[in-house]
Amino acid sequence: MTKRALTLLAFVAIALSGCMQFQRKPASEGVTLYAWIVEKTYSTDVLTTYAAALAALRDADVDVYLKRADATSGRIEGSLAGGKRLRISLHVTEDNRTRVSIRAGFFGDRDISLFLLERIRERLG
Repeated sequence: MTKRALTLLAFVAIALSGCMQFQRKPASEGVTLYAWIVEKTYSTDVLTTYAAALAALRDADVDVYLKRADATSGRIEGSLAGGKRLRISLHVTEDNRTRVSIRAGFFGDRDISLFLLERIRERLG
């Protein structure tokens, strides 16, 4: 390959890896959309939000294969129907709330992510 082709290939790989996120305006109250990730902040602590996220994933028949959490962060990974990979990250904010980030699929599936955020909100009451 030529040097130009290798440079272009490297740029495309970085762009698709999730390293570059282009922030968009909020999708709805408290929901922020990025190029591949959807985020929402809840007024509950990490462990409570983590339990609600796991319950929401059970309701949605997501096959969870990694789950861990402590008082400041959490991570859940699973597979959606059709084999799409799902990643959920939870982090405590400065005001002791929990920021939840969801990436569904390689390029991010906004509809699935918003659906799961809504299920988490319902589980939190």
